[in-house]
Amino acid sequence: INDYIRPNPKARIIMLGANDNVTPCQCATCLVRYAEVKPSGQYCIFANMVSDYYELYVDSLPEGDPLKNREVSFSFFAYLFAEESPTIYDEQTKTYKPINDDVVLNANVIARIAPIRSVNMHTHLEIEYNPGAAVAFESWNVISPRLAVWDYGCSFMDALVPYGDWGTLKENF
Repeated sequence: INDYIRPNPKARIIMLGANDNVTPCQCATCLVRYAEVKPSGQYCIFANMVSDYYELYVDSLPEGDPLKNREVSFSFFAYLFAEESPTIYDEQTKTYKPINDDVVLNANVIARIAPIRSVNMHTHLEIEYNPGAAVAFESWNVISPRLAVWDYGCSFMDALVPYGDWGTLKENF
């Protein structure tokens, strides 16, 4: 990451990986960890580690180095199997809380929610039409106040047909 950031001075948000799989890794080690923090929790822990190591690297640089005062954020997809946040829902208070402190994102880490299952003629927060997205945004919000949305602008089945989400884009963002 350090080798990428220095030669790309305009880069401000670094994506840490893609998640276009329907299932996370199924090895024995990962399955045990998912039971503790969910697959999304693994993403949070990894992103925080990258953020921490980057901060240590920047702190070790001499004064005057251009990276010293550069704001850089790290992002990952909260998508498909990782759309479910690493939180626990409290039935009594009707609120979410982090599974543990390790999954709470550092200030420079962004969860980019990609609600691919949303009915896009309705906003992501309309729970009656988009329950998965509405829960994702509400629950990820307790992990980090820095969220992003990866919204879709076409139907992958009919890419040339106009997409009917013009009335929801502004509110979604």
